[in-house]
Amino acid sequence: MTVLHFEPVSYPVVGDLRTVRGLVLNRTGFRLRLTEHGHAGFGEVLPLPGWSTLTVEAAAAALAVVAAATNPLLASVAAPLEVRSGIDGAAWNLRAAREGCSLGSLLGARVPSVEVNALLGGGTLPELAEAVRGAIAEGYRTLKVKLGFSDDSARLQVLAEEVPDDVAVRLDPNRAWAPHQARVLCARAVSVLGDRLEYIEDPVADVAALAILRGGLGVRLAVDELARGAALTRVLDDHLADVVVVKPALSGGVSGAIELAHRARSVGAGVVVSSTYDGPDALMTWCALAAALGPDRAHGLGTAGRVDAPGMQRLLPVDGHIELPRPTAR
Repeated sequence: MTVLHFEPVSYPVVGDLRTVRGLVLNRTGFRLRLTEHGHAGFGEVLPLPGWSTLTVEAAAAALAVVAAATNPLLASVAAPLEVRSGIDGAAWNLRAAREGCSLGSLLGARVPSVEVNALLGGGTLPELAEAVRGAIAEGYRTLKVKLGFSDDSARLQVLAEEVPDDVAVRLDPNRAWAPHQARVLCARAVSVLGDRLEYIEDPVADVAALAILRGGLGVRLAVDELARGAALTRVLDDHLADVVVVKPALSGGVSGAIELAHRARSVGAGVVVSSTYDGPDALMTWCALAAALGPDRAHGLGTAGRVDAPGMQRLLPVDGHIELPRPTAR
């Protein structure tokens, strides 16, 4: 018999984490534990203001309903998406525990670690230059740089001057560019960064603008927020993106991310797995997933240093990589 237990948790955020709903001081929600015949698998539900459509209160109510059911896995099908994601992650970890192997092995990962990108935010131009140099010194070979500021053109010049030829750059304007501005800045990015430019993520506000921008642009595009819900179908059907960024906590957990990855690959798009500033249970799960889905690319999972929680130390990147747990003997 499978039993769901859940307990409230609140992990302090390290540094300045802002979303469209303001400053986030804590990652608050629930740690999940699925047990069956002496085995346990862990997951979590931590709604992120500005990204989640779920409140902590609604998550608690949904988890209580699932936990009271005779078959919690079956009952979770009717739960909100983020609750399903957390339970799905716990279920995969439970299965790995039953089989006496690591989750990475269960998912088919054949690498000992997962590469992650450095995430560089705002600040002044000198601060951006310093952040680039710092990330390179720490061993990162892929940089994700937030844009969407009034001086984006100057920021591109900083990157052109500071980023070595063997380091990849991902640009993320967070849908801030107007269509004409996007075309100009995309062209400038290609011009000054050349082969270092891996892709530009969510350059414009909606899928209609993305479709206009796509034609004859000469740059690889990625989608994250632009591929939520029904919009994803148009993005994939119309080949509007080269890469789909998958946040498993918002996409149905491990199972949902695998399904999304299959859809993306069926039209020739790649997949990058990304964190929503998750706690240790989810982040470790997503790392195993990323190693299986994209062993040859960097993922957006280097967020352990932003959340103060037990177990995060082993998820801190070293030389731009997070080591996966070793398989246990069966």
